[in-house]
Formats: sequence, structure tokens, C-alpha cells
Amino acid sequence: MISIIVAFDKNFCIGKDGKLPWHIKEDLKWFKERTLNHTIVMGKNTFLSIGKILPNRKTILVSNSLKIEEKNCHTIQNLQEFLEENKNSKEEIFVCGGESIYRQALPYAKKFYLTLINTEIKNGDTFFPKIDLSRAETVYEKTANPSFKFLVLERELSHKNCEKDL
Repeated sequence: MISIIVAFDKNFCIGKDGKLPWHIKEDLKWFKERTLNHTIVMGKNTFLSIGKILPNRKTILVSNSLKIEEKNCHTIQNLQEFLEENKNSKEEIFVCGGESIYRQALPYAKKFYLTLINTEIKNGDTFFPKIDLSRAETVYEKTANPSFKFLVLERELSHKNCEKDL
């Protein structure tokens, strides 16, 4: 199963100057708890912003220019092919950025782990695709404090281009 995990502000901003525009310990913990012992998929810029292979996860790096082949990291060039091959996998695979990777993964994602940040980042330069959150079923919601909340949404995939369903 393909899942998306992302944090964004009121305007769907996910990045500024190649980095997360916030540092929220609870969000980092949320990410770690959900992705541990799973496969994570990310683009080159997201990988470079993290700066290392995350422990206890299998990393799929999507890049045409950066190639890393280590024990827990494998580079691919064709994300669509990977998503198509794994869309019915029993394993939960987490797509974790960036903007282009999220856009390509939307038609395949059945589950969304969202951190909704109650702010507006000035001069943000990287954005999650705008989606209508009302069309998916909320299976978990927790307001951690007035600054942010966690949501888990699920949807059924009825056809290949179902990003319009969300």
C-alpha cells in the first residue's frame, strides 16, 4: 500500500530554501514512529535536506543525478514504475517528499498521514499539491496543541487517476 506522510501549513507549504520551514519535535516523532521498519520514498532534495540515510528504514531515493546504493538505500530513476509495481503491496510504503514526488504519488496513495500546521510560511517555495481533504475518511485525528494537529485519512482507489477523488 502506498501512503503519503507530510506536514504542511495553511497554504500547503512544505518547504523553504531547501528545508522544512519549522522544527516541531512532535512532528518528527510522528514521522519516526510511523515510518520505522518501513520503506520510505523521497526525491533527491528531500534526501539532501535530511542529510543521511534514516536508520531502521529502507530508503528508495528517486534521482537521475544522485546514486546511492547501500544496505538500506536504493536509487531509482522511474517513480511511476516503482509505484505501479508496488501499488498493491501488503507492505505500507511511505512517500515523504518533495513536491514532485508527492504529485506523482497522489494517484496511488490510499492513506495520508498529515500534520496540519496552523501558520502561514512567508516566502515558502515548495508546496504539497492542493487537495480536498473532505473526500477521504478521517480515521485518526489529534490536536496536539493550537499550533498543529495530526490527521490520518484513508480512501479507496477506484481508478488510476483518482487524485481527483481526494
